[in-house]
Amino acid sequence: MKARGREPATHPDTTANAPRPDDPIPVLAAHEKNPTLELLLAHRSVRAYRDQPLPARALDLILAAAQRAPTSSNLQSYSIVVVDDRALLEKMCRLCGTQRFVAECSMLLVFCSDISHHIHICAQRDYAYRGDQVNTLLIAHGDANLACQNASLAAQSMGLGTCMLGNVRNDPLGVSDLLGLPRYVYAGTATRTNIATRISQPMTRNCAAPASMTGDANR
Repeated sequence: MKARGREPATHPDTTANAPRPDDPIPVLAAHEKNPTLELLLAHRSVRAYRDQPLPARALDLILAAAQRAPTSSNLQSYSIVVVDDRALLEKMCRLCGTQRFVAECSMLLVFCSDISHHIHICAQRDYAYRGDQVNTLLIAHGDANLACQNASLAAQSMGLGTCMLGNVRNDPLGVSDLLGLPRYVYAGTATRTNIATRISQPMTRNCAAPASMTGDANR
């Protein structure tokens, strides 16, 4: 499943997709210019990609960024499966709600919640595994999602399009069988990435002020 290919080609013009006057996306003042904030505020999901392989160097950097995501207690309770085989992508498409852009992207990164290595390490050292609780599941799922977000941001910073895919959880057993996932591992989320051919307007967000708590915290 190793990716190979050419360097990214020229990216499509996105001037036609500039924020509307009524768009809630904040505009940074000159003294606030910040590439990271600009990248975050410009996020949009991409569902149309060029039919060409993702460059190997780009994949290496995306995976490296994913591995630098926050992880609970540094347990790193996730694994990443790189799917770039066309036949596998077609099968993943059928398992993920028949969304054609899953089959048409050149690569799908599947982020799996994975506690298998914790169990194996405990067994090797003759320790009793004590992680069989709901919190362990939440930690593993959270770790996988955070790594996926880092990977998506890294890809976007290179001018690539991305789109998260929660439908990998539609058929957990089917996806596990297709990808050959071991016991104690399941696909939690995924992201597609490549050079975009069509970029949509960013979706509106709830602009309500966040709730705050004041007063006696003991009440």
